[in-house]
Amino acid sequence: MKKILFLTVLSLILILGACSGSNSGDAKDASGSNDDATNYPEENINIVVPFSPGGTTDNTIRKIASVLPDYLPNDVSIVVENKPGGTGVIGTQEVVDADPDGYTLLYDPVIIAGLQDLFDKADYNYEDLDPIINVQASQSVMLVDADAPWDSFDEWLEYVKDNPGEFQYGTPGVGSSQHLAMEAFNIDAGLETKMIPFEGNSDSLTALLGGNIDGVIIQGHEASEHVEDGSIKPLFHLGDGKYFSDVPVLKDEGYENVLSDPSSGLFAPKGLSEEKKEIIYNAFSEALKDPEVVEFFEDLDLEPEGTGLGDFEQSIEEQYDIVEKVLEEVDVK
Repeated sequence: MKKILFLTVLSLILILGACSGSNSGDAKDASGSNDDATNYPEENINIVVPFSPGGTTDNTIRKIASVLPDYLPNDVSIVVENKPGGTGVIGTQEVVDADPDGYTLLYDPVIIAGLQDLFDKADYNYEDLDPIINVQASQSVMLVDADAPWDSFDEWLEYVKDNPGEFQYGTPGVGSSQHLAMEAFNIDAGLETKMIPFEGNSDSLTALLGGNIDGVIIQGHEASEHVEDGSIKPLFHLGDGKYFSDVPVLKDEGYENVLSDPSSGLFAPKGLSEEKKEIIYNAFSEALKDPEVVEFFEDLDLEPEGTGLGDFEQSIEEQYDIVEKVLEEVDVK
């Protein structure tokens, strides 16, 4: 009888143990530790570039993609896909419409991913994407001829205030990040200047060197050669970064409603899980420190940005509000 009782109790213990193990597994799933991020990534990750191959945007992400697998938890490949059209809108829209599973990402200038709906050029806006990491920013600088009568920001500012509409500066075109940055500053400082559009930065720089315009707004690294040889001189940085160490930044001069420097970053379709965002962000952060990537940026005389997750999203929101204000006051569409 005791033997039968012992075997019965033992059987109950084994049954309860099995049930307990089963329930434990269910609880594990419910807690999220066995969710789809546990083994992410399990397949190749596609990164869409909404421009043709060969540009700075494309070359940058391809260099990062070449080392990125070394910093992901699983051995997968990174496939960069060029999907040009609509000044970046077509490829961006494709990612907006993709599943937020972490296998389709977007490398895009912020002005394309976050601001294009303000120009009636896109059906999406910044809220339709999840910003992950701001990879690279280029500091915008106002430059003038070396013989110009202004040797400082204060001297230039006094002239522009006393001569509204007289100062003419070049940009890569109407609605470019350089144009928007200057218009935002004009509003903040109560200035009136005249923007002259060109096909690109090299054309506007040539016009300045030829004495055809008073100033030009381009990225610092694009002008460093001419600054070093004494042909032109920088007066101030328009964004929030500093390329020339002894040249002031507008925010440091007390102007708060200025745009951040033109930048490109990594985005995901809206709804990507926080766990996957963290995995991608951490991998990119480490890849930006990789010797090959560091050398790539140094060769271009650039520095990686690295701002991620909440800070990157907040920056885009702030820029959106500033550009929206600019467009309310100035017709740049």
